Amino acid sequence: MSPFVQRPAVTLLEAIIALVILTAVASACLQLRAQAIGSAARLAARSSAQEGAREVLELAAAGLLPPDQMERDEETAGSGSAPGGASGGGGVIWRGERLGEPYQCTRTRQQVPNPARAALPAAKAQLLAAYVSVDRYEVHYAGATAQLVVPIFRR
Repeated sequence: MSPFVQRPAVTLLEAIIALVILTAVASACLQLRAQAIGSAARLAARSSAQEGAREVLELAAAGLLPPDQMERDEETAGSGSAPGGASGGGGVIWRGERLGEPYQCTRTRQQVPNPARAALPAAKAQLLAAYVSVDRYEVHYAGATAQLVVPIFRR
């Protein structure tokens, strides 16, 4: 007899095993794809929230947030870092909505150590002010938080 007659092409058991392996591989590939799509959606939402928070920060620093959404915050009025806690201005809070998401932006005016003094020799550093005034902005927007520190220049 010929060797082909003794062994039929594919047995039913072999076909079922091959089909189970193929199904397992296809299922794993689909799970990985679903996870990738979910991760991409979460990343896009987080990126959008960060971008929105940055936009609100830039509007606040430029003085373009609506004044009717502004209120004074007396709790931050003395939160500066200068000796004695003098901040020179108190805090301001804006609450509003941008692109359908609520935000809260807080500005506190503070005295912070002058960073330019650390870069200079001691003799020259004494010529500079020990503290400088800054506005510290913090925004909470769509689950994201962003901060910005802007020096206040006096004329």
